[in-house]
Amino acid sequence: MQNHQLKFLQADRKPTLLELRILSCQNILLTYPQQKSELKNQLHEVHQEISERTQKQLKAFAEENPKIKQPDPESNQSLKC
Repeated sequence: MQNHQLKFLQADRKPTLLELRILSCQNILLTYPQQKSELKNQLHEVHQEISERTQKQLKAFAEENPKIKQPDPESNQSLKC
């Protein structure tokens, strides 16, 4: 704990609203990078899971429908304006 936090706890008085706000803001600033990192990791994991599921579904679909041909990557069938 930081020194000013100890003062609040050791004092026989209640902390002022300003002191509580300062502590709250400090806590947010201290935990934000960790929370941001955790959320980034979770997002990456979800993205990976979606990608893996999609690939499995596409593979299963291709195996169940062999008559449907994959597009030839060398032939340019894109629409041109």
